Amino acid sequence: TTPTPEWLRHAAVLMVQQMGELNPTGLAELAAALGATALELDPSVIEALQTAATARADTLSPSEFSTIAFSLALTGTLEDSFLEAFDVEALLVRLLEPVVAARAAWAVAFSEARSPVAAVLAVAQLERQPDVWLKAPQAERALFYEA
Repeated sequence: TTPTPEWLRHAAVLMVQQMGELNPTGLAELAAALGATALELDPSVIEALQTAATARADTLSPSEFSTIAFSLALTGTLEDSFLEAFDVEALLVRLLEPVVAARAAWAVAFSEARSPVAAVLAVAQLERQPDVWLKAPQAERALFYEA
């Protein structure tokens, strides 16, 4: 990671103060941006993101949830409380787009929760819609298989 520039420290303070005001889509977009950065992240930003996302778990779409969970897992900060608040197992019962299933499965696999039920449900995603998975982009299939 790259050391955090001073301007980003100031931006982090402002983000933390306003994180609770972001809608679920905004949280997912912010999570994706933070997960993709090479900069060293201020822990308070990640904590605020996780707190805000957990508080809104019941309003997140499957896509928003999987984006946030995947991004937090990428940064090594995904907490089991977020997975439990959203009920990732209930998510994996539904038929999901490959990108959503892949991100959710990867996040669960790299969390400390490692739910055996979630693992079985993730495999069922492949079994229930094999044609969809064969047409999915290679990156999504690879991410899912890694999980």
